Amino acid sequence: MRNYVLLFCFIMEFGLMAQSIKIHQQDYYHASAGEECISKLFVENVTDQDLEIFINRNQVPGTTRNYMCWSACHNPSDGMTSTMLVPANRTVDNFSGHILSMPADSTVVINYCFNLLNKPNQSVCVDVLYTSSSDYLGAETVSHSTFSVHPNPASNDLIVNFEGAEFAEFTLYDVLGNQVHARQITNATALNLTHFKPGLYFCVLTIGGARLQKKLFITR
Repeated sequence: MRNYVLLFCFIMEFGLMAQSIKIHQQDYYHASAGEECISKLFVENVTDQDLEIFINRNQVPGTTRNYMCWSACHNPSDGMTSTMLVPANRTVDNFSGHILSMPADSTVVINYCFNLLNKPNQSVCVDVLYTSSSDYLGAETVSHSTFSVHPNPASNDLIVNFEGAEFAEFTLYDVLGNQVHARQITNATALNLTHFKPGLYFCVLTIGGARLQKKLFITR
């Protein structure tokens, strides 16, 4: 009987371990050669308890210079972040990985492990792919019926709706092509536009490498 109890406890503990956190990421992150390439990941706490999480980075020797941000941004030489509290049943987007200058026509894979403080056996590791290769731009920029922004024209708040993924990368460009806003969003996210000047903008939604585009007019 004692063995059955121990086995049951082990199974329960394993189940909790496997379900404590989930990491949401894109298939890849692209930047042109010589530009900074940034990955943004969602960290989801799927438990009813607050979790203290830290991250360590694993990479092959000679990997191009890079750093990561969690509770703060760390030096490229730092292989581990400080600890940050993720509230129960919450998803945060505080993690980002940065390659300072992408090598020409190359792909870099960095492994990040998200660890629970004082629970060394509980971690979720993901491989993040950074690339400057044009091979990853096969999904052309297109308009898509499952991506919408409203109201349009907009003055104060903008609602972004999409289907096909739980998370997406939203980027806003002005008429000159300058990036003026970028963040990861979920469906029906509301964005405040009051600090943007009136005019024509382009909304770009990135889902799994596909880029979906809409025009937006901001008025006052």
